[in-house]
Amino acid sequence: VCEVPATNDAGHASGKSSSFAVVKPVPVVKILGSKFGVTKGTTKVSIACASAPCVGSVKALLKIVVKHRKGKKTITKKQTLVLAAGSYSLAAGKTGTITLRLTAAGKKKLAHASHHRVSPKLVVSVAGGKQLEETVQLSLAATKK
Repeated sequence: VCEVPATNDAGHASGKSSSFAVVKPVPVVKILGSKFGVTKGTTKVSIACASAPCVGSVKALLKIVVKHRKGKKTITKKQTLVLAAGSYSLAAGKTGTITLRLTAAGKKKLAHASHHRVSPKLVVSVAGGKQLEETVQLSLAATKK
């Protein structure tokens, strides 16, 4: 509740507002960049945190279609592969770099991908906030000889 007092030549008066609640800020995350190189089974992803402290996880997910024969029928299944994963904790207003470790499926998929690139969906979860999803590009980083 707020009270505002006022005084003038006519006298003194005050007014009170109705009660209100202070809303806790909601954490908001943003992915910085869309192309990430993979070196020695890891990639680094930069994110920014706004409004409130951010705690959560980051996963690179790839949806695939798997077909196999069962007798005379072809069975088709949709699967989601976790290519890489990591977790983070950032203060409000800060940016940070999260190291994502490739899973066995991620290493295999990247090694067999055309031009050694894949375009997974990067899913960033944040406790108390809205999940962020963006399509990014993972590629094997050039190695120096």
